[in-house]
Amino acid sequence: MLWRSKQRIEVYCDMDIYPYGWTVFQKRFNGSVDFYRNFTEYTDGFGNLRGEFWLGLRYIEEMTSQYESELRLDVVAADSSHAYEVFQNFSLSKYPKYTLHLGKKTVEQISNRTNGFSYSNGSDFSTFDHDADQYNGENCGQLQRGGWWFVNCSRVNLNGEYLTPPGGTSTYYYGYGGFIYYLWKQFATLKSSQIMFRKHT
Repeated sequence: MLWRSKQRIEVYCDMDIYPYGWTVFQKRFNGSVDFYRNFTEYTDGFGNLRGEFWLGLRYIEEMTSQYESELRLDVVAADSSHAYEVFQNFSLSKYPKYTLHLGKKTVEQISNRTNGFSYSNGSDFSTFDHDADQYNGENCGQLQRGGWWFVNCSRVNLNGEYLTPPGGTSTYYYGYGGFIYYLWKQFATLKSSQIMFRKHT
């Protein structure tokens, strides 16, 4: 049960990765769920906890506002190579901005440059029908085929177009519309991703 709204929701907990007890809020691995969704759907969540899903911004915001949380982001490439990052002090601001807040990065396996996931720190969440990015005259949610903390569009697009088989290049926005982490595998679309948080102890 959520502490503020008193709403009871089901969540997916990853108990395999140490330290244990991660609440997963994004999971992709086969392209069965379309992540090109509107702002309401990203707010309320979509998909199935037994498959691919997005938990919902309002639930992420409420859960991370109760205690200090850390975020872990895992990505798997088409060749099955794996990398992950961990950030401290993860939280979102309240509706409608859902601004991303990330603290110090404590695990770095992809890139320590500022245009990785940390580039999105301090930005608002955008979708094709809710343009909150900083790209004047363009809508990054539409260009990059998903909802994300785009800033001035992004080189990390973990809610972008899923290609089957993985490893190809999206035709959207010069490849940036694909399911990518550019600094790791450039425009080659990924096989899977999982983003999750846990109470910092």
